Amino acid sequence: MKKLTFLIVTFLIGGMMFTGCKKDDPTPTPTPVDPETNPTLTLKTGENYLVEGMEVKAYEEFRMGFVCAGKDLQTLQITFKKGEELIDVINKTCNPNGSEFEQLYTIVTTGDITMTAVLTDANDKTASLTVNFKVLENVPMLFAGSYEGFLIMDAVASAQGMGEMPMPTDSVMSKIEILINEGGETAVVTVTQPQGAPWVINATFDGETLVCEPYSESQTVGQVMTLTLTYTMKCTRVDNLLRIDGIVEGTGSAIQQGVEIPLSLTGTLIGDLEKVE
Repeated sequence: MKKLTFLIVTFLIGGMMFTGCKKDDPTPTPTPVDPETNPTLTLKTGENYLVEGMEVKAYEEFRMGFVCAGKDLQTLQITFKKGEELIDVINKTCNPNGSEFEQLYTIVTTGDITMTAVLTDANDKTASLTVNFKVLENVPMLFAGSYEGFLIMDAVASAQGMGEMPMPTDSVMSKIEILINEGGETAVVTVTQPQGAPWVINATFDGETLVCEPYSESQTVGQVMTLTLTYTMKCTRVDNLLRIDGIVEGTGSAIQQGVEIPLSLTGTLIGDLEKVE
């Protein structure tokens, strides 16, 4: 009897233990994302598309591409930052049912850049992505544009049998326009002054220097003197200035008392011109 009672008590206690110790609940299954109610944003890929870690040159175009998916989509906002500095913001209106978006873009700020894109729907649900890339300095494009300032020529002339004669300093207000050719290796430099035809000069880049081909012009004073001047210039950038360092060489002749006398001229052509919009 005591043994039976003991067995009954053991059974009851065991039942209570099993009743009181429930099996742990399994890990909850995450609710699947519904693409129709939660927006998604992905990058398009391909040649010249912006991707993580890409390097681009300042002033040169690259392509941004996005695939926007969801329901009741409203806006796509794209921001560019260098650290905490805001560079640009682009706001686009989306097709409510999703679409692809592409844009050619150029950036002039160099260094490490972060692009962030945020897609928002009518319920303020968002999807976002971030791309970090580097913008490299593009030396040729730094030269592009128009500049104004004085070109100053100091020269010494010499005539056969008459020795050398310093010429008065000639300071002429000038405008220089630089057009960079496709590829960035060559340029066209146009120099405009108050008198005479513009100088149109081909140039090439040598590191951080724009080297102009020699340019020649002839000057005639009645029937008394003829002089051909040749200008050879190099252009560099100092801050926002275009610095001109050049040499001038001239050959010609003068008529004195019916006798033709050979002439020559050597000198420098310098100037710091400011960039203008």
